[in-house]
Amino acid sequence: LDECTAECATCAGVTCVAAEQVCNDPVATADSLRDWTCKCAQRDVEAVGAAAVCVENECAGAGRVCTQAEQACEDGPGLDDWRCVCAAPATGRALMQAATCQLDECVLHEGTCTGRAQLCFDEDRTKTGSWQCMCVSPATGVATAKAAECTHGTDDECGDDATRKTCEDAGQACVDPSVEVTGDWECRCVAPQTGTAAVQGRAVCVLDECAG
Repeated sequence: LDECTAECATCAGVTCVAAEQVCNDPVATADSLRDWTCKCAQRDVEAVGAAAVCVENECAGAGRVCTQAEQACEDGPGLDDWRCVCAAPATGRALMQAATCQLDECVLHEGTCTGRAQLCFDEDRTKTGSWQCMCVSPATGVATAKAAECTHGTDDECGDDATRKTCEDAGQACVDPSVEVTGDWECRCVAPQTGTAAVQGRAVCVLDECAG
């Protein structure tokens, strides 16, 4: 006995059809009655022995929580499953509330650092404007939201503007491995580029765009 096809005013099929829902009788036998369900047409929501409560788009109402936080609203197939999603390139999502977004600002500003052969760091990804450029050791210097002014030791060959410029013009770091040795300064690749350092000249650096 398929209760969905039984002909009576209060039977399963009538109840579901009246609500514009899909009727299903999982066990269509005479000894298994009142187990029929109505299921929403567009959502994965159903009810046993009654019409289901269908909400077509929870984001239409609850989504204002997301939009007020400048986030997108995504609705799942069921009830109470809407989520706030951070706008790219930030990441983060939360169920039924505004998300805590995290953004590695080096994705946006890394060129400011690497253009001066410096490293980019963003230690607090919940804040904006906190990214830093850091000079490559043994040079020292760090700056927030801009390129740093690097300081080299008095005996460091990279302290010479022309020498340092040879590397920095190629987006590489000038490093003097030993201040006690003359003519051993090197140009070194700056992450995310890789390559072997070159003595008194520019290194050949490569970037694996598939990495990370």
